[in-house]
Amino acid sequence: MNVILNPGDIPAAKCAATYVRMSTEKQNYSMEHQREHLHSFASARGLTVVREYGDEGKSGLALKGRPGLRALLADVQSDTVPFQSILVYDVSRWGRFQDVDESAHYEYVCRSVGVEIVYCAESFGNDGSPMAALLKSIKRTMAAEYSRELSAKVFKAQCRFVSMGYKQGGSAGYALRRQVVGADGARKTELASGQRKGSTTDRVIFTLGPQDEIDTLRRIYSMYIDDGLGETEIARQLNSEGTPSEFRRPWTPWMVKSLLTNEKYLGDMVFNRGSFKLQRMAVHNPRDEWVRSAGAFTSPLPSGAFGMAQAERARRNLRPDKAQLLQQLRDLHAENGKVTTTILYRVRSTLPKLLARHFGTITNAYLLAGIPTTSSFEYVTTRRFVAATRQAIVARCLVECPIGRASNHPDESSSFVVDQGLWVRVVVARCRGGKLGYARWKIPRSSINGASFVIAVQLSMDNKSIAAYYLFPRAAFGDADITLREERPGDLSAYRFSSIAAIFGQAVEDNNARN
Repeated sequence: MNVILNPGDIPAAKCAATYVRMSTEKQNYSMEHQREHLHSFASARGLTVVREYGDEGKSGLALKGRPGLRALLADVQSDTVPFQSILVYDVSRWGRFQDVDESAHYEYVCRSVGVEIVYCAESFGNDGSPMAALLKSIKRTMAAEYSRELSAKVFKAQCRFVSMGYKQGGSAGYALRRQVVGADGARKTELASGQRKGSTTDRVIFTLGPQDEIDTLRRIYSMYIDDGLGETEIARQLNSEGTPSEFRRPWTPWMVKSLLTNEKYLGDMVFNRGSFKLQRMAVHNPRDEWVRSAGAFTSPLPSGAFGMAQAERARRNLRPDKAQLLQQLRDLHAENGKVTTTILYRVRSTLPKLLARHFGTITNAYLLAGIPTTSSFEYVTTRRFVAATRQAIVARCLVECPIGRASNHPDESSSFVVDQGLWVRVVVARCRGGKLGYARWKIPRSSINGASFVIAVQLSMDNKSIAAYYLFPRAAFGDADITLREERPGDLSAYRFSSIAAIFGQAVEDNNARN
């Protein structure tokens, strides 16, 4: 937006703003041509232009991406708008909105606050008459139709150029570069990232990129096909080695997947895989709508590599049924004597996730297959049970507590407070083996840190259920951890309870005794 002058004492009725817009069209729609025409129009009618708004190189299909028009509408709806007229070259400069009601709406926003839109190059006056309304509606429809027809013509031309092996916009991609070709077919300069061709008669083709990128691309295919690595493992390995990507950003699984699936690495020019026509929502088009030029340029890959990668992807994405997965686990156990995560990854990098998706957890798959779980899986299962138990006990305490208003601790999910004065922490003690073979349950002294009491939940010896509850005050810890011992079940029985309700029943009695 440009402020031409401060209106000062000029009446608002004599002040006007101008709005100009140009997308990629030249000639009569150039910005300077529009401004000159609008200023001449204002001068002939005794109007003073006090504001200028413009959108250069902006499409008229939508309000988004047109900061000039958005600023104009915002100023019009402010309390201090210094003009009562907006001069626009013609209806199409206001916009080529595909919904003509949208164009009318923005004009109505201005008119509703006393600011009129004047289309200076149109043959009709925008005076609110039925004839003016009819002509504006026709003009808006024509402006929208112009964009639709132009879009169709451009798309048809793009398809024809692609069939001839010419690239239509966008970057080249890893291990490839863009090269300009003249109208006579002679190869010209190679384009850098973001650089455009210099002449409208020139065309752009793919050419091979630097040798180090080609080597990396081929290595990625080898890691995927020969080594059986997935996109995540490949990206992690490339990053650990410091191998640069196309834009020198860290490698991601998505970037690796793009290299493994994009058909341009087959040497084919492919167009219309997705559409974003007339600035509407982007869509993915079905394969039968893709426009293709097979063998348009030299592939950076060895012959057959792309096809092998697609076959490997199809094999990995094959979804076996549950019976097949369970039988595969049994076969692996018979072959190796055990089944670990390492073995599962070696067979197929996606197998652990596949088992978890089909059976909820890998441990469930082991149980259904009838094979023993390893200690690592048992630890994960126990850890999940501990976390779920702790959360459930805290929730139960909030319900059972009868001696005051209990609420979650603001900083710790494993604690709660009573009347904002009593801080109680919940600790779940899992069973562990002792040096002499007896079971142990440890409640660390650090768990009392800051709390007044600790409710210790003793798990059963298989860590799959709750055996007992303990309520330990701060003084019970002294300077050491508290350890429950299998061979001395009577120890610490004074602190032992059979349920959460029993704990709070004792707490009520102690509270009454103190009172």
